[in-house]
Order: sequence, then C-alpha cells, then structure tokens
Amino acid sequence: MNRALAASGQPLVANSLVPAISELFNPNTPTYSYDPDQAKQILDAAGWTMGSDGVRAKNGQRLSFRYQSTNSALRKKVMPLVKDNLSAVGIEVNIDQPPAQAFFGINGPLRSGSLQLAEYADVGSNDAGVDAVQKYASKNIPTAPTFAGSNYSRWNNSAGDSLINQQIQSLVPNVRVSAMNSLQLLMADEVPTLPLFFRPNVTAASNRLTNYKPEYASNGYNWNSWEWDLK
Repeated sequence: MNRALAASGQPLVANSLVPAISELFNPNTPTYSYDPDQAKQILDAAGWTMGSDGVRAKNGQRLSFRYQSTNSALRKKVMPLVKDNLSAVGIEVNIDQPPAQAFFGINGPLRSGSLQLAEYADVGSNDAGVDAVQKYASKNIPTAPTFAGSNYSRWNNSAGDSLINQQIQSLVPNVRVSAMNSLQLLMADEVPTLPLFFRPNVTAASNRLTNYKPEYASNGYNWNSWEWDLK
C-alpha cells in the first residue's frame, strides 16, 4: 500500500514514525517491502540456521521471542498474523496477552523494560516533533523508581537526541523540518521500534460546514474551528 489515503476506511501502512499528513513527514523515508526470501537470506548470512523444528538457531540459541500485548479484539487479529509471518522465515514467537492494566502498569513489560517483542497503540498529537521528544528522547526512558516516560523502546542515541533537541528548540519551520527529516532517516536505519499501520478515524459533518478537517491525532474534532464557515 502506498502513502496515499487508503480507500474504504482501511489503515495506511506506516513507513515512517511520522504520519504522512504531518508537515514534518519525510517522504524520502526508506520503505521495505514484504520479502520473506530476502529475510531468509539475511538470517542465513547472519548464521541463524534453520532447525528440524522450523525454528532457526545459532550457537545453541533458538531464535524465539515472547510477543506481548493486550487481549483486545485488534491484537487478537494482528498478533497471529505477525506470528505466522515470522514463523515462515524460521522465527518463533510465543504470544502473551496479559490484561491491559498489567501490560501498561509500572511492573509491566513496557515500563519495566522486560519486553522482548511488544505491540501497542501509539496516539500522537498534531505535532510529531513534540511526540518525538516524549517517545524517543533518551531522557524519557522509563527508569526506577517511578518508571515515568514513554520511550518504551529505550532508544538511546546521541545523534537522535541532538536532532530531537534541534527541532523542539526552534520555531523556524525549515529548521524543524530538516531535523525531523534526518531523525526519520536515522530511525528507519536503526529501527528502535517498527510502526505497523495508521488506524483510520471516521468522522462526519454537515455538508453545509466548509473547511472542516477530520482530526488526525488526539487534537479533537474542532482543532481548526477558526477556519470553519457555513454555506
């Protein structure tokens, strides 16, 4: 699926950590196609040998992960698909779906850092640069005793921190765009977290209301109300 708006309310494939609707989105962020054969070649080259049970191993260690999320209806649909895709190239994942309170709690895998693979929804604001501070700056890695912070991937990269600081400390649009463009390229290379898709929001408004724009983040349905008019 390309970056164009999806038809029939279908989600958009997330090729960047910034949604394409954002002014800070980098259209040159690398995209990766679904290619099991290439995945097998990469694993072979890295020394992960396919076992008789269909799971790869290296130096006596099986390529097996615990895959955690909540037991919501969406996770019950997505997680088996991920499991099947990884199994096809020799990676074993064991699905674990604790209650949401335990998954997101202070002792849960996200905040405590005990996760191996984890899936969760990420609700952003209408400013992807502000979101980057909360989610990817090293200062927001959850740590004891409060385990506050939303950098659940625990990405700690000095170049990334520098780019995040450049864009959040500036009011100049071009400065922010340049820093965020570089940040998206860096994160596409390091892949501290892997975005899957952007879920569609469904809104409705009278056809008498002009300049209505549906919300694309947690900014509310009247985020551009100063542009509205009636005809």
